Amino acid sequence: MPDCPFSAPYYVRVRPFAVGSHNWNIYIPNYPPDAPYGFPATLFLQYVSSQSAWTVNVENIPLPSYWFEAMAKLNGSAWQYLVSGSDGTFFGGNTFGVDTFPGNLLLVTKRKYRRGECWDSISSYPYSDALNRVPDLTSLPPYQLGLQTGMNYSTPGIVYPAPKNKGNVFVPILSKHGDLWLEDSNVEAFPNLPMDIVVTANKIDITSDIDAKSTIIETVTNGAHLRLTDYSATQRNAFGQVTDPATRKTGYVSLYNWTAWMTGSYTTTWTMQTLPVPPGN
Repeated sequence: MPDCPFSAPYYVRVRPFAVGSHNWNIYIPNYPPDAPYGFPATLFLQYVSSQSAWTVNVENIPLPSYWFEAMAKLNGSAWQYLVSGSDGTFFGGNTFGVDTFPGNLLLVTKRKYRRGECWDSISSYPYSDALNRVPDLTSLPPYQLGLQTGMNYSTPGIVYPAPKNKGNVFVPILSKHGDLWLEDSNVEAFPNLPMDIVVTANKIDITSDIDAKSTIIETVTNGAHLRLTDYSATQRNAFGQVTDPATRKTGYVSLYNWTAWMTGSYTTTWTMQTLPVPPGN
């Protein structure tokens, strides 16, 4: 049997137009055929438009009312988009579809081979915890929160933020039976680290944190060489931890800058096929 090498957890982004399989119970490695609910709480991929036409076998998870209150608090006014009939993720009552969306940042924790392809296990929030305590969703890492988006048909590598291209909506990625699995072909892994990169923008700031408003450690200009050692990725952005070999200073740089609606550019020779989600207008 072919191997699916794995050494340490790594970030991935969900590709646009990724679609899940309807027959999860034969595709998921080592999944018991007599398991409850008929099929596992896999990571389902869905494009939410006027109808959920691309969703196959979504497992709707019932949640206590305080979970809905926590999600409303996290999302503010955008929450109304999420629960508004055919536009939203919820399918009647207090049930929640196990979904993620193009552009999501995910954390792969292990890999297995099954039916001719490698499958990735995704870090998620345990459903049992959802039943036992009020969640603090603001403390969840980005890879355990799903970002509600739509896809940009004119530029397939980019996805729109929701709702209606004016913001975003976050929902927890829940696991009902344990691991969540996703076909490896449906995600794009962040490039291997460490790696040497070269500044391609006129200049970029190396900052003390993954925030453009944080303290500037130094500014480097076009052609400068940096050592990229780690990613601090969110759904909205992709920041890299770098060291400047010339000064030995370490901090963070924005690896992709949105300059206007749906336009932006890389700041270094680092690239990915699936771009971060653009800011809402």
